[in-house]
Amino acid sequence: MVKKPLIALLGIITVIIIGYFVIANISFVQIQGYGGFPIPKDAEVIKEEENVIEYNWSKASEEQGIPKRYQKELKKEGWEVEWREGSATMYEKNGKKVVLICSTDYLSINLTE
Repeated sequence: MVKKPLIALLGIITVIIIGYFVIANISFVQIQGYGGFPIPKDAEVIKEEENVIEYNWSKASEEQGIPKRYQKELKKEGWEVEWREGSATMYEKNGKKVVLICSTDYLSINLTE
């Protein structure tokens, strides 16, 4: 009698765990030409110029910066913080340098090389 609720509970926990890993690992895309710098999938491009892409992203904050999950993704992909000043952070990986500027609902990715 106890087996059915236990199996249902284990099924729910399994779906939650799998869902977490899918969301955590698939919610970023890499920008080609920017050394594969990851950007959130739900960030919307608002302006694109040579070496600069601007995004509207609701999770960006000038006061809080980028969310911890995004910071972890950058670290996981091998991007190291070279310097941070105000809302700007320079990341480096394999000789590519990218400046990420974060403001309220706004991200700017600048390739500096």
